[in-house]
Amino acid sequence: MDCSTFSLRSIDLASITVFIPLRVCSILDTLREEISESKAKGTGNGQSTFPKLSVDMNELHTILNICLFPPLFFFSALYYTDLLSAVFVLGAYESFLKAKREEGAQVSISEQIEKQAIDQFENAIRTAKKDLPRLLSKDQAQQIKYAKSRSPPAAEESTHLRSKVADSSAEGSRGPVSVAFLRAKIWWSGVLALLFRQTNIFWVAIFLGGLQVVRTLEKCQASFKEGKDETLLEVARNAYEYSELYDPSVSEASVEDYIKTIISIGIGAAVNYRRVLSALMPYLALLATFGVFVVWNGGVVLGSEGDKSNHVATIHLPQMLYIWPYLMFFSFPMIYPYILNVIVPQVKLPRCLRYGSMTKRLPRLPVVVAGISAMLVVVHVNTIVHPFTLADNRHYVFYVFRILLWQPVIKYLATPVYFICTWAAITALDDAWKGNDLEGRPLDRNKMGSKSQTQAGKVLPRSITHGLQEQNARIDADSTTTKETEKVSAELSSKAAVTYIRDHPNLNTPIQSNKVSFVIVWLVATALSLITAPLVEPRYFIVPWLFWRLHLPPVEAHTNEAKSDDETKKSTWQDRLKNSLYRVHDHRLWLETLWFLAINFVTGYIFLYWGFEWPQEPGRVQRFMW
Repeated sequence: MDCSTFSLRSIDLASITVFIPLRVCSILDTLREEISESKAKGTGNGQSTFPKLSVDMNELHTILNICLFPPLFFFSALYYTDLLSAVFVLGAYESFLKAKREEGAQVSISEQIEKQAIDQFENAIRTAKKDLPRLLSKDQAQQIKYAKSRSPPAAEESTHLRSKVADSSAEGSRGPVSVAFLRAKIWWSGVLALLFRQTNIFWVAIFLGGLQVVRTLEKCQASFKEGKDETLLEVARNAYEYSELYDPSVSEASVEDYIKTIISIGIGAAVNYRRVLSALMPYLALLATFGVFVVWNGGVVLGSEGDKSNHVATIHLPQMLYIWPYLMFFSFPMIYPYILNVIVPQVKLPRCLRYGSMTKRLPRLPVVVAGISAMLVVVHVNTIVHPFTLADNRHYVFYVFRILLWQPVIKYLATPVYFICTWAAITALDDAWKGNDLEGRPLDRNKMGSKSQTQAGKVLPRSITHGLQEQNARIDADSTTTKETEKVSAELSSKAAVTYIRDHPNLNTPIQSNKVSFVIVWLVATALSLITAPLVEPRYFIVPWLFWRLHLPPVEAHTNEAKSDDETKKSTWQDRLKNSLYRVHDHRLWLETLWFLAINFVTGYIFLYWGFEWPQEPGRVQRFMW
C-alpha cells in the first residue's frame, strides 16, 4: 500500500468500522462472562441463578456509541495515529482478560480442596480468638447454626469441585499453552501500541500490570472478603498474616476505603512478591523493551530534535482536573441519572430513572473541603499553558483556555466544577441499580440488608416480611439484644432478600460491579499518561475514556414492566415503542447516541464550511478541529 492520503485515511476508517468494534465486542463479552461466573460462585452451587447474560441490543448499542465517540469519530476521517493506538491498547486488554479467564480455569482439584481446608481452619482459629469469651453463649450458638446452614457439606463441595474441573478439562488440554500464547500476545500488542504513542506504556504495562497484581492477590488470599467496617490496622494485619485483599465495591466505598485498599494491595504484594513477580513477567518485559527504545532513541518522543523539544515530559498535575469535565461533557447522558437522583426526590422520578438512594454516596463535608482545597493548590502552583495552546486558534482547546485565562479568578472558580465532575464520574462506575419489586415498590440496594426497612415491607412482599419478623422474634426470645444478635438478624434479612431476588428473575439486578482496586489502577494509569504531557489535547483523553466507558455498568431492563412475547404481539405500538426505548433497553444509550450524533454533526459542519485564513498564510484554508 502506498502512502497516499486516501490510503492512510483508509487505515483509520477500517479501525473505526472493523477493528475497534471487534475489540470492544470481545472485551464486553469477556467482562460479562466474568461477572456471570462470579455470581455463580456466590450461589454456592456453581450455577448462576441470575438471568443468563448474552449479547443483546444494549451491548451492540454500546459498541455503536463507542465508535461514535466524537474525538474517535472525527479523527477517523483524517489520518491520526490515535485510532490504531486505541486498537492495539484494546487488543492488549482483550488478551489480558482472556488470559485471566484461562488462568482461573487451571486450578487443580487438590489445590482447591487444600485451599478450602486451609480457609476453614484459619477462619475457625480467627473466630475462636475473637469470640472465645462468648464461645458458649446463645448468641454465638445462633451464629454457628446460621453459618452451618449457609455452608454446603464438605462432600458436596468436593464433588462440585471435581465435576467443575472435569468439565473444564473436557474442553481440552490447551490451558497452559493458551495462557502462554495470550501473554505473548499482550507483549506483542503492547509493543505495537508503543509504536503509535509512547505514553501507551502506562496502559499496556502499568494499568494491565496493576490489574494483574490484584488478580494474583485474589488467588493468594486465604479467603475472599470484600471487607467492611475494618480499621486500618486490621486491614494491614489481615493482608500480612492471611493475604486478605481489602477490595470493596465502589458503591460501598468511602475515601478511607481507597486508602485501605492501597495499603492492602501494597502489603499483599510484598508478602507474596514471588508470585506477583512471576505474574508480572509480560509487563516487566514491556517495560524493559520500552527502556531499550528510550536509550536507543535518546528520549521518549520519536521525530526530529525540534519535535522532541516541543514534547518534553514534565509534571502537569492540572491534567487530572481537566479529564473530569471531559468525561462529563461527552458522557453526560450516561451520568445524568446519578445527579438527577440527588436533586429530585425519587418518588417524583419515573421508574427508569430511579437509581437508588444517592444520599450515602455523596461525599462528606471534610472530603469536599479537602478535595477542593487540593485542587486550588494544584491550579495555583502547577497550571501550565503550552505555547501551542494559545498559538493555534484552530483547536477548540484554544477557546477553552481563553475563557479560563480571561480573568485570573476564573481558573480558581472552576475547581468546584472539577470536584462535582469527579464525584459524578466515579459514582457512575458503581453498579447501576434501579428496580421495583412485584408490588411496584422501589428496591433500594443500599438498604437491602436493613432489618428495619425489610420488616417495614418496603422491599419484600408481606409474606417474606412476615417470615423475617417471626425469625427475629425467635432470636430475640432466645437471647438478649446484643450486637451479635442484630448482626444475625441483619444477615437473615439480607439472605431472604437475596433469595427472593434470585428466585424472581423479573426483578432488575446489577450485572456489573466495579471494585475500588480497578478505580485506583485506572486513576494511576490515567495520571501517569496525562500529567507527563505539558500540552492539553482532547486526543490524549481517548484511552482513559475508553476504559472508563467500557466499565460503566449497564442498566438491566425494566423486566417487571416489560411484556412477554405473547403479550407483545397483542400490545399496541405505543407499548412496543416504550419497550424499545426504556423498558427493555437502557434509555441512556439512545440519549448518548443522539448526543454524539449532534456533536459530530456540528464539529463536522464547522470543519467543512467554517474555514478561514491566517494573515501570514494567505490562500491556505485553516479548519477548526479537536
